[in-house]
Amino acid sequence: MFSERLRKLRREKNLTQTELANLLNVSNGAIAMWETEKRQPDLDMVSKIASYFNVSVDYLIGREQEKNMNKFKELRKKAGLTQIEFAQKLNVDQSTISKWEQDKAIPDIQTLVQLASFFNVSVDYLMGREQKVDNNVRGMQMERSVIKVPVYGTIPAGVPIEMIEDSYIEDEEEIPSDWLKGGNTYFCLKVKGESMMPKFEDGDTLILKQQDDCESGDYCAVSINHSECTFKKVIKRLDGITLQPLNPDFAPMVYSNKEIAELPITILGVVKEVRRSY
Repeated sequence: MFSERLRKLRREKNLTQTELANLLNVSNGAIAMWETEKRQPDLDMVSKIASYFNVSVDYLIGREQEKNMNKFKELRKKAGLTQIEFAQKLNVDQSTISKWEQDKAIPDIQTLVQLASFFNVSVDYLMGREQKVDNNVRGMQMERSVIKVPVYGTIPAGVPIEMIEDSYIEDEEEIPSDWLKGGNTYFCLKVKGESMMPKFEDGDTLILKQQDDCESGDYCAVSINHSECTFKKVIKRLDGITLQPLNPDFAPMVYSNKEIAELPITILGVVKEVRRSY
């Protein structure tokens, strides 16, 4: 069991045997022998390996069925915070939060203490090494509820496709319920393609506020001729509108005021937030 889990953990981090050997300060042959059950590391090394991969020793040697995954995502959602909002509170990038939640990075000690204090939990619970937590997790934040909104079929950020009403729901995303104040409505779409890079990447999830108008310079989902939908930066002109890609390798889509009215060209929603998986 140890050999299988060591190999699995190493591959999850995209490490070669040589790279892991360098990190653990052992020979390449040691890793190979451990992974083929020809030899076993001593207890100190097992503990070192468990610490590096952020798992328990019990998981590593097969006494636990699941990894002790950290609780960042669970606690953030209980607090009703998006990744962007959480990142802003901690003064870090959204990508940093994403990496923490996927066990691709670990906060430093000072940040762990700050997080534990924020969520009113222990550092051990935060890192998945304790199973119990006080139900009053950050009580003030818990009062902020969240709702789920649908993620519709992907739209290309280069070539228009079928309108979102005709596409299927792929997933759901959580947003703060207070976003709906005033009768606001939200939906989500996924970006496909490279025309909106580098700001928006293939696979990004867009959270859009549903509205039929926008400011010049907004990033919008736009309906073309009631049958196609594309995602572009909208530039308003006196004589019409330009759907502008951010990638210079792609040509803008230019429409006159007459074409806007006759096709028609319609704003479906304006981007409120972008979420990215790493």
